[in-house]
Amino acid sequence: MFGFLKRKGFDSKAALTQSLGGAELPSFPGIVLRTLQAIRHPDASVRSVASVLGADPGMSVRLLALVNSASRAGAKKVDSVDRAIAVLGMSGVESLVLSIGVAAALPKGPVDGFDPRRFWMTSAHRAALARSFAEEVQPASAALSFTAGLLQDMAVPLLATAREDYRPLLQAWHSGDGSLHGMERAEFGWDHPEVATWLCESWSLPENLAQAIAAHHGPHEGCDVPEAVRLVADIREAAEEAEINAMVALAGDRLGVSADRCIELSEVAEVRANELLKLFI
Repeated sequence: MFGFLKRKGFDSKAALTQSLGGAELPSFPGIVLRTLQAIRHPDASVRSVASVLGADPGMSVRLLALVNSASRAGAKKVDSVDRAIAVLGMSGVESLVLSIGVAAALPKGPVDGFDPRRFWMTSAHRAALARSFAEEVQPASAALSFTAGLLQDMAVPLLATAREDYRPLLQAWHSGDGSLHGMERAEFGWDHPEVATWLCESWSLPENLAQAIAAHHGPHEGCDVPEAVRLVADIREAAEEAEINAMVALAGDRLGVSADRCIELSEVAEVRANELLKLFI
């Protein structure tokens, strides 16, 4: 069990099942699981991982598209799986493969309060912004910031699909009635970041990613979260331009980045987000 989730007598699997109303947890596609196994093997190498990925052309294409959309602006295009692994390292490739796996596992259909296209547009925007700002002030956290920005709300589609009583909260949130995590706490006693950490454990996602997701809305005991992840956390779906501008201004205060540079980074992120959206809808 993740160390930061340990509580006496606490069963995260039971809590996850309860939060999802008993709905069955979706599983990752086979190619994702095989790739993760290859990456985590003690004798993992560029060749061994590339051979697994290369056996699935669809996965290879999606991975390369995701690598290039997440890469630093102006970087040379990555055109082979071998090159992607060499550039990103095993942990970086693992993060992107996990992103693909989570996206594939999450529900695709709309329900009241949940619009898949709007959800993934917002997720892509958060990921691109988090990556852009992390590259500027803390490059070592750029890959984690990107993945956590993309997946921080991954519990929402599952909750919306599994629970009719969850959908009115989403609709109220879209109307601007407070924070989603605050309403969830008041109504259910848990919030979507907490449910997401239980998902992370069930799906064997990396602990540093689980920590970043757990604390994306604020401090969480035992969690170390890149500032860029928290910076983008309050961007709501169908955000207005004024809301994005407020986030950019906040970036200047928190990260010490000039206003002009913040605008430049936001513009780069907008292009990246539009590219990313094509991979998830």
